[in-house]
Amino acid sequence: MQKELRRRLDTISILGTGICLFGAWGAAKSIMYVLADRDEFKDVMSGNKGIAYTIFIFLIMVIILTVVLVPHFYIGLSARGEGRREKRHTVYLFVTGIMAALYFTSIIFSITELPSAEEPEDVITSIILDITVAITMIQIIINSIKIKRLRKQLNEQEGQ
Repeated sequence: MQKELRRRLDTISILGTGICLFGAWGAAKSIMYVLADRDEFKDVMSGNKGIAYTIFIFLIMVIILTVVLVPHFYIGLSARGEGRREKRHTVYLFVTGIMAALYFTSIIFSITELPSAEEPEDVITSIILDITVAITMIQIIINSIKIKRLRKQLNEQEGQ
């Protein structure tokens, strides 16, 4: 049972690292989308727009990065902390469940968008990535529950 607990702790630590990396990828993807696809951003960079508009665009980018990075890093670092046997906060499991539900919602919307998409390969890639992140988040929840049960069983055995 001790071996199983160590394996689950290692797994949840690795999953936490993965969620942090998915968050970093999501932030990088958002920045690339704004830089590559937005005519407004091109106008800002060429100086055709005023300073107020430039500040507005950069504030929007900061907000997007915060919304993408903060939940992923909170979940990822909390899972890593649990895997390292540090203090466990169960709030992160609730946040993980909400984020997984949001990813599943995104998957459903992407699938319905697929027939009318201009570039279906981008939508398919997004669907695959979202499925991977959602499954990773569910695995964090499952492993955390199993870790709690294993610790309880080990404490009961030591008490006898």
